[in-house]
Amino acid sequence: MIPVFVIHLDHRVDRRQSMLDQLARVGLAAEFFPAVDGRAIHRAAMPELCEAGELSDGEVGCYLSHLGVWRQIAARGIDRALVLEDDALLSPALSAMLDQLKPDQLRDIDVVRLSSLMRQRGKPLRPLAEGRSLLLPVKSPSGLQGYVVTARGARRLVDAFSVPRMAVDTAVDGAWQHGLNVVMVAPPVVQHDLAVHSSIEGTGRRKGRRAARGLALWTASVRKQLMLSRVFRTLTGRARVAYWLTPSVSDPPMPG
Repeated sequence: MIPVFVIHLDHRVDRRQSMLDQLARVGLAAEFFPAVDGRAIHRAAMPELCEAGELSDGEVGCYLSHLGVWRQIAARGIDRALVLEDDALLSPALSAMLDQLKPDQLRDIDVVRLSSLMRQRGKPLRPLAEGRSLLLPVKSPSGLQGYVVTARGARRLVDAFSVPRMAVDTAVDGAWQHGLNVVMVAPPVVQHDLAVHSSIEGTGRRKGRRAARGLALWTASVRKQLMLSRVFRTLTGRARVAYWLTPSVSDPPMPG
């Protein structure tokens, strides 16, 4: 059975019970990973947070919590693990989906995102059961309510994102810049429970960043497409032209 880590603040006993109930319904057992409470952090005493000035306390805590899980997975040599935030809603299809994401089927893949806050758009890699597909995202899905990470992926995430500079899901959205192979399941099998207040979500507003303009924006877009083309070839073995000719597909979020 796949190891499951639920990122959770100890005092949120309501969220713990909710996750235990959901996990029991889909036949999974979990290890609750102590989340970092961003409000309790003394930033001045943590040099690694020197670039996190635009992040709220909640965003810092969330980032450090995911980073801690990645480090533990890497240190324990776990070949693949399911990571959940404690405000996740689990689809009944989750267990069947995990059976299709065995280690031998995750070769060259670092992360499989099972949730998405934005409409999913990506290049199809292969079909999955129950009408779902494995996609290479071409638009940022956002959100890290649920994902599968491989041992290699955990190590590479730690190497790429050991210093918080942005919200953790935004960082993973840009994992292609660091050569990571991140894919997603569409439609998702995990979603954000909008009815509850997460124990690890952002608690403030970030200062607005100046958006890229003109040539810089165009250059970044071209670089992203070239990098994604490389990932597409790695994961499919297809020729370079296939990435550009393969139509993107779009799926709605998982129904509530």
